[in-house]
Amino acid sequence: MTNAVFPTDPLPLKTEITSKTDFESALIEYFSFYSRSRTGELVSRLKQHDFSSVKAHFIASVPSKFEGESANKWGLGRLKKVLHSIKSHPRTELFGQVPSNFHPSFSLKFSSIGSFGKNDTWLGPQFHQALAASNTSHPLPQLRLIYPTLKNVQESLNGYRSGTSIHWTISSPAHEAQEQYMRPLLRQWYSVKAGRERAAPHIKTYGRLTPDNTFDWFMMTSANLSKPAWGAQEGKPPNTGLRIRSFEAGVLLDPTLYGEGTVFVPTYKSDVPSEEQISWANERGYKTIVAIRMAWDIPFRRYESSDVPWVKNRSYSGVDWLGMAWD
Repeated sequence: MTNAVFPTDPLPLKTEITSKTDFESALIEYFSFYSRSRTGELVSRLKQHDFSSVKAHFIASVPSKFEGESANKWGLGRLKKVLHSIKSHPRTELFGQVPSNFHPSFSLKFSSIGSFGKNDTWLGPQFHQALAASNTSHPLPQLRLIYPTLKNVQESLNGYRSGTSIHWTISSPAHEAQEQYMRPLLRQWYSVKAGRERAAPHIKTYGRLTPDNTFDWFMMTSANLSKPAWGAQEGKPPNTGLRIRSFEAGVLLDPTLYGEGTVFVPTYKSDVPSEEQISWANERGYKTIVAIRMAWDIPFRRYESSDVPWVKNRSYSGVDWLGMAWD
Protein backbone atom coordinates (compact mmCIF):
# COMPACT_ATOMS: atom_id res chain seq x y z
CA MET A 1 0.00 0.00 0.00
CA THR A 2 1.05 3.63 -0.33
CA ASN A 3 2.55 5.24 2.78
CA ALA A 4 5.17 7.92 3.37
CA VAL A 5 7.84 9.09 5.80
CA PHE A 6 9.27 12.50 6.72
CA PRO A 7 13.08 12.28 7.13
CA THR A 8 15.36 14.83 8.77
CA ASP A 9 19.11 15.08 8.83
CA PRO A 10 20.78 13.48 11.89
CA LEU A 11 20.31 15.83 14.85
CA PRO A 12 23.48 16.96 16.66
CA LEU A 13 23.73 17.16 20.43
CA LYS A 14 22.89 20.51 21.99
CA THR A 15 25.51 23.01 23.06
CA GLU A 16 25.19 25.54 25.88
CA ILE A 17 23.84 28.16 23.49
CA THR A 18 21.30 25.94 21.71
CA SER A 19 17.77 27.25 22.11
CA LYS A 20 14.61 25.17 22.14
CA THR A 21 12.54 25.27 18.94
CA ASP A 22 8.76 25.16 18.59
CA PHE A 23 9.09 21.77 16.89
CA GLU A 24 11.05 20.37 19.83
CA SER A 25 8.62 21.80 22.40
CA ALA A 26 5.59 20.31 20.64
CA LEU A 27 7.32 16.95 20.13
CA ILE A 28 8.45 16.73 23.76
CA GLU A 29 5.01 17.69 25.06
CA TYR A 30 3.44 15.00 22.89
CA PHE A 31 5.68 12.17 24.12
CA SER A 32 5.43 13.45 27.69
CA PHE A 33 1.66 12.94 27.52
CA TYR A 34 2.22 9.18 27.58
CA SER A 35 3.06 7.59 30.92
CA ARG A 36 6.57 8.29 32.19
CA SER A 37 7.29 4.57 32.40
CA ARG A 38 6.67 4.25 28.65
CA THR A 39 8.33 7.36 27.23
CA GLY A 40 10.37 8.94 30.04
CA GLU A 41 13.69 7.67 28.72
CA LEU A 42 12.79 8.70 25.15
CA VAL A 43 11.91 12.24 26.28
CA SER A 44 15.20 12.54 28.18
CA ARG A 45 17.18 11.53 25.11
CA LEU A 46 15.25 13.82 22.78
CA LYS A 47 15.95 16.81 25.04
CA GLN A 48 19.69 16.33 24.45
CA HIS A 49 19.45 17.03 20.73
CA ASP A 50 19.34 20.18 18.61
CA PHE A 51 16.14 20.42 16.50
CA SER A 52 16.96 23.76 14.86
CA SER A 53 17.53 22.13 11.45
CA VAL A 54 14.01 20.67 11.32
CA LYS A 55 11.96 22.85 8.99
CA ALA A 56 8.47 21.77 10.00
CA HIS A 57 5.73 22.21 12.56
CA PHE A 58 4.86 19.23 14.76
CA ILE A 59 1.09 18.79 15.10
CA ALA A 60 -0.26 16.07 17.36
CA SER A 61 -3.40 14.86 19.09
CA VAL A 62 -3.77 13.28 22.51
CA PRO A 63 -6.96 11.97 24.16
CA SER A 64 -8.67 14.40 26.54
CA LYS A 65 -10.97 17.41 26.62
CA PHE A 66 -9.11 20.70 26.32
CA GLU A 67 -10.45 24.10 27.23
CA GLY A 68 -9.12 27.62 26.87
CA GLU A 69 -5.53 28.04 25.69
CA SER A 70 -4.76 24.33 26.10
CA ALA A 71 -7.13 23.61 23.19
CA ASN A 72 -4.63 25.39 20.89
CA LYS A 73 -1.95 22.78 21.62
CA TRP A 74 -3.62 19.75 20.05
CA GLY A 75 -5.57 18.55 17.03
CA LEU A 76 -7.70 21.11 15.22
CA GLY A 77 -6.72 23.79 17.73
CA ARG A 78 -3.01 23.35 17.06
CA LEU A 79 -3.56 23.07 13.29
CA LYS A 80 -5.58 26.29 13.22
CA LYS A 81 -2.99 28.14 15.31
CA VAL A 82 -0.11 27.08 13.04
CA LEU A 83 -2.00 27.83 9.82
CA HIS A 84 -2.99 31.26 11.10
CA SER A 85 0.70 32.15 11.29
CA ILE A 86 1.38 31.20 7.65
CA LYS A 87 1.24 33.93 5.05
CA SER A 88 0.87 33.02 1.41
CA HIS A 89 3.23 34.37 -1.21
CA PRO A 90 1.42 36.88 -3.44
CA ARG A 91 0.44 35.28 -6.72
CA THR A 92 -1.85 37.88 -8.25
CA GLU A 93 0.04 37.74 -11.53
CA LEU A 94 -0.62 34.01 -11.81
CA PHE A 95 -4.39 34.11 -11.63
CA GLY A 96 -4.57 35.40 -15.20
CA GLN A 97 -2.66 32.37 -16.44
CA VAL A 98 -5.10 29.70 -15.27
CA PRO A 99 -8.71 28.93 -16.24
CA SER A 100 -11.23 31.12 -14.44
CA ASN A 101 -13.02 28.03 -13.10
CA PHE A 102 -9.84 26.59 -11.53
CA HIS A 103 -9.80 27.56 -7.88
CA PRO A 104 -7.43 26.83 -5.02
CA SER A 105 -8.42 23.79 -2.99
CA PHE A 106 -7.70 21.90 0.17
CA SER A 107 -6.47 18.50 -0.95
CA LEU A 108 -7.05 15.83 1.69
CA LYS A 109 -5.97 12.19 1.48
CA PHE A 110 -6.82 9.71 4.23
CA SER A 111 -7.59 6.03 4.69
CA SER A 112 -10.51 6.24 7.12
CA ILE A 113 -13.62 8.40 7.46
CA GLY A 114 -15.33 8.86 10.80
CA SER A 115 -18.97 9.51 11.68
CA PHE A 116 -19.86 13.19 11.36
CA GLY A 117 -23.63 13.07 11.81
CA LYS A 118 -26.74 13.36 9.68
CA ASN A 119 -26.17 17.09 9.18
CA ASP A 120 -22.83 18.71 8.45
CA THR A 121 -21.95 20.13 11.85
CA TRP A 122 -18.26 19.16 11.87
CA LEU A 123 -16.68 18.71 8.43
CA GLY A 124 -17.61 22.19 7.20
CA PRO A 125 -18.13 24.34 10.31
CA GLN A 126 -15.18 22.99 12.29
CA PHE A 127 -12.68 21.13 10.10
CA HIS A 128 -12.93 23.21 6.92
CA GLN A 129 -12.81 26.44 8.88
CA ALA A 130 -9.67 25.29 10.71
CA LEU A 131 -7.97 24.62 7.37
CA ALA A 132 -8.96 28.10 6.22
CA ALA A 133 -7.05 29.75 9.05
CA SER A 134 -3.93 30.41 6.96
CA ASN A 135 -3.57 34.11 6.20
CA THR A 136 -3.68 34.08 2.41
CA SER A 137 -5.08 36.31 -0.30
CA HIS A 138 -6.87 33.39 -1.97
CA PRO A 139 -10.63 32.85 -1.67
CA LEU A 140 -11.80 30.06 0.64
CA PRO A 141 -10.63 26.88 -1.11
CA GLN A 142 -13.01 24.02 -1.65
CA LEU A 143 -12.47 20.62 -0.07
CA ARG A 144 -11.18 17.85 -2.29
CA LEU A 145 -11.32 14.53 -0.46
CA ILE A 146 -9.20 11.85 -2.10
CA TYR A 147 -10.75 8.52 -1.16
CA PRO A 148 -10.64 5.24 -3.12
CA THR A 149 -13.53 3.90 -5.11
CA LEU A 150 -14.61 0.26 -5.10
CA LYS A 151 -12.79 -0.12 -8.43
CA ASN A 152 -9.61 1.41 -6.96
CA VAL A 153 -9.63 -1.30 -4.28
CA GLN A 154 -10.56 -4.15 -6.61
CA GLU A 155 -7.68 -3.32 -8.98
CA SER A 156 -5.09 -2.63 -6.25
CA LEU A 157 -2.11 -4.96 -5.79
CA ASN A 158 -3.77 -6.80 -2.90
CA GLY A 159 -7.29 -6.48 -4.25
CA TYR A 160 -10.01 -6.66 -1.63
CA ARG A 161 -7.39 -7.35 1.04
CA SER A 162 -6.28 -3.72 0.68
CA GLY A 163 -9.78 -2.73 1.71
CA THR A 164 -9.33 -4.21 5.18
CA SER A 165 -7.10 -1.21 5.97
CA ILE A 166 -9.40 1.43 4.46
CA HIS A 167 -12.32 2.20 6.75
CA TRP A 168 -15.68 3.83 6.15
CA THR A 169 -18.66 2.29 7.92
CA ILE A 170 -22.14 3.09 6.66
CA SER A 171 -24.75 1.25 8.70
CA SER A 172 -27.43 3.79 9.68
CA PRO A 173 -29.62 6.51 8.13
CA ALA A 174 -27.28 9.14 9.65
CA HIS A 175 -24.30 7.48 7.95
CA GLU A 176 -26.17 7.41 4.64
CA ALA A 177 -26.99 11.11 4.95
CA GLN A 178 -23.32 11.82 5.61
CA GLU A 179 -22.36 9.90 2.49
CA GLN A 180 -24.72 12.08 0.47
CA TYR A 181 -23.29 15.42 1.56
CA MET A 182 -19.73 14.14 1.24
CA ARG A 183 -20.18 12.56 -2.20
CA PRO A 184 -19.68 15.80 -4.23
CA LEU A 185 -16.35 16.35 -2.43
CA LEU A 186 -14.88 12.91 -3.16
CA ARG A 187 -12.13 12.33 -5.70
CA GLN A 188 -10.69 9.02 -6.90
CA TRP A 189 -7.36 7.56 -5.86
CA TYR A 190 -5.43 8.49 -9.03
CA SER A 191 -1.67 8.00 -9.03
CA VAL A 192 -0.37 7.31 -12.53
CA LYS A 193 2.31 10.04 -12.60
CA ALA A 194 3.31 9.17 -9.05
CA GLY A 195 3.67 5.51 -9.97
CA ARG A 196 1.40 4.30 -7.15
CA GLU A 197 -1.83 3.65 -9.06
CA ARG A 198 -2.21 0.07 -7.86
CA ALA A 199 -0.60 0.55 -4.43
CA ALA A 200 -3.78 1.28 -2.48
CA PRO A 201 -3.66 4.41 -0.34
CA HIS A 202 -2.98 4.30 3.38
CA ILE A 203 -1.17 7.66 3.43
CA LYS A 204 -2.74 10.69 5.17
CA THR A 205 -1.85 14.08 3.69
CA TYR A 206 -3.45 17.52 3.89
CA GLY A 207 -2.50 20.62 1.95
CA ARG A 208 -3.56 23.89 0.37
CA LEU A 209 -3.14 23.66 -3.39
CA THR A 210 -2.95 26.93 -5.33
CA PRO A 211 -4.22 27.64 -8.87
CA ASP A 212 -0.64 27.41 -10.18
CA ASN A 213 -0.28 23.88 -8.75
CA THR A 214 2.01 24.80 -5.88
CA PHE A 215 1.33 24.38 -2.16
CA ASP A 216 0.82 27.10 0.43
CA TRP A 217 1.47 24.36 2.98
CA PHE A 218 1.58 20.58 3.10
CA MET A 219 1.06 18.14 5.95
CA MET A 220 1.68 14.43 6.48
CA THR A 221 0.18 12.78 9.53
CA SER A 222 -1.31 9.66 11.08
CA ALA A 223 -4.63 11.49 11.55
CA ASN A 224 -7.52 10.33 9.42
CA LEU A 225 -10.60 12.40 8.68
CA SER A 226 -12.41 11.88 11.97
CA LYS A 227 -13.55 13.65 15.13
CA PRO A 228 -11.55 11.33 17.42
CA ALA A 229 -8.33 12.14 15.54
CA TRP A 230 -8.73 15.92 15.15
CA GLY A 231 -11.16 16.76 17.93
CA ALA A 232 -14.64 18.25 18.00
CA GLN A 233 -16.21 21.05 19.97
CA GLU A 234 -18.08 19.68 22.94
CA GLY A 235 -20.19 21.14 25.73
CA LYS A 236 -22.17 24.33 26.22
CA PRO A 237 -20.76 27.78 27.11
CA PRO A 238 -18.91 28.50 29.23
CA ASN A 239 -17.73 24.88 29.42
CA THR A 240 -17.03 24.29 25.74
CA GLY A 241 -13.85 22.52 24.78
CA LEU A 242 -12.11 20.40 22.16
CA ARG A 243 -12.64 16.68 22.74
CA ILE A 244 -9.96 14.42 21.22
CA ARG A 245 -10.05 10.65 21.61
CA SER A 246 -6.86 9.31 20.02
CA PHE A 247 -3.11 9.78 19.76
CA GLU A 248 -1.96 11.17 16.39
CA ALA A 249 1.27 12.72 15.14
CA GLY A 250 2.19 14.69 12.02
CA VAL A 251 4.43 17.30 10.45
CA LEU A 252 3.26 20.39 8.59
CA LEU A 253 5.64 21.94 6.06
CA ASP A 254 5.53 25.72 5.78
CA PRO A 255 7.44 27.64 3.05
CA THR A 256 8.27 30.48 5.46
CA LEU A 257 10.46 28.08 7.47
CA TYR A 258 12.71 27.76 4.42
CA GLY A 259 13.25 31.48 4.05
CA GLU A 260 11.56 34.34 2.24
CA GLY A 261 10.76 33.65 -1.40
CA THR A 262 10.28 29.87 -1.04
CA VAL A 263 7.82 27.90 -3.13
CA PHE A 264 6.63 24.30 -2.70
CA VAL A 265 6.29 22.40 -5.98
CA PRO A 266 4.86 18.89 -6.44
CA THR A 267 7.22 16.31 -7.89
CA TYR A 268 6.65 12.78 -9.14
CA LYS A 269 9.06 9.86 -8.74
CA SER A 270 11.73 12.38 -7.75
CA ASP A 271 12.87 14.30 -4.69
CA VAL A 272 14.07 17.29 -6.73
CA PRO A 273 12.25 19.81 -8.93
CA SER A 274 12.35 19.42 -12.70
CA GLU A 275 14.25 21.85 -14.92
CA GLU A 276 10.90 23.20 -16.09
CA GLN A 277 9.80 23.87 -12.50
CA ILE A 278 13.10 25.56 -11.68
CA SER A 279 12.80 27.80 -14.74
CA TRP A 280 9.17 28.63 -13.88
CA ALA A 281 10.08 29.55 -10.29
CA ASN A 282 13.07 31.64 -11.33
CA GLU A 283 10.97 33.64 -13.78
CA ARG A 284 8.63 34.54 -10.93
CA GLY A 285 11.37 35.57 -8.56
CA TYR A 286 11.32 32.68 -6.10
CA LYS A 287 14.63 32.21 -4.28
CA THR A 288 14.17 28.68 -2.96
CA ILE A 289 12.33 25.75 -4.55
CA VAL A 290 11.29 22.87 -2.29
CA ALA A 291 10.05 19.60 -3.80
CA ILE A 292 7.01 17.94 -2.26
CA ARG A 293 7.11 14.36 -3.51
CA MET A 294 3.56 13.38 -4.36
CA ALA A 295 1.73 10.11 -3.79
CA TRP A 296 -1.27 11.18 -5.88
CA ASP A 297 -1.70 13.02 -9.16
CA ILE A 298 -2.74 16.56 -9.94
CA PRO A 299 -5.28 17.37 -11.34
CA PHE A 300 -7.83 15.41 -9.34
CA ARG A 301 -10.13 12.88 -10.94
CA ARG A 302 -13.84 13.03 -10.12
CA TYR A 303 -15.91 9.97 -9.34
CA GLU A 304 -17.70 8.68 -12.42
CA SER A 305 -21.46 8.19 -12.21
CA SER A 306 -20.87 4.44 -11.85
CA ASP A 307 -18.26 4.83 -9.09
CA VAL A 308 -19.03 4.16 -5.45
CA PRO A 309 -16.73 4.85 -2.49
CA TRP A 310 -15.13 1.86 -0.80
CA VAL A 311 -17.22 1.01 2.28
CA LYS A 312 -15.83 -1.85 4.28
CA ASN A 313 -19.12 -3.17 5.70
CA ARG A 314 -20.91 -3.43 2.35
CA SER A 315 -21.19 -6.54 0.20
CA TYR A 316 -20.11 -6.32 -3.43
CA SER A 317 -21.10 -8.66 -6.24
CA GLY A 318 -17.92 -8.38 -8.30
CA VAL A 319 -14.59 -10.08 -7.65
CA ASP A 320 -11.23 -8.32 -7.52
CA TRP A 321 -8.49 -8.87 -10.12
CA LEU A 322 -7.25 -11.83 -8.05
CA GLY A 323 -10.66 -13.51 -8.30
CA MET A 324 -11.47 -12.91 -4.62
CA ALA A 325 -15.02 -12.08 -3.51
CA TRP A 326 -15.97 -9.66 -0.74
CA ASP A 327 -18.87 -10.49 1.54
